[in-house]
Amino acid sequence: MAASSTVNALEDYWKSRAAVDFSKRQRTLVTARFDSLSDWATMLSALQSVPTVTNVEVVAIDYGEARIGIVYAGSLDQVHDTLATLKVTLDQSDGGSWSLVLAPPAPPRTP
Repeated sequence: MAASSTVNALEDYWKSRAAVDFSKRQRTLVTARFDSLSDWATMLSALQSVPTVTNVEVVAIDYGEARIGIVYAGSLDQVHDTLATLKVTLDQSDGGSWSLVLAPPAPPRTP
């Protein structure tokens, strides 16, 4: 009985996280930090591959940093989770601003 309740609770949680209302869109300003044009292209490609991201607007760009507006459906947590699978980190600072960076490479495995 307890296992069944746990499974049902997990299924309900997963359904609520996966549900996206595409009629409601939001826009969040994000500071993207990158070391090279290749990194910048990787971040843009990752954003464009997120199904709930409907638009990416470059507001300002300078060497190593860009200010972008991300338009998305659903929640920013869903965007965060999808980007994490693509090795891109979207985090909010204590001050409330959002930043986007490539996730650091995994340390090499030692035999």
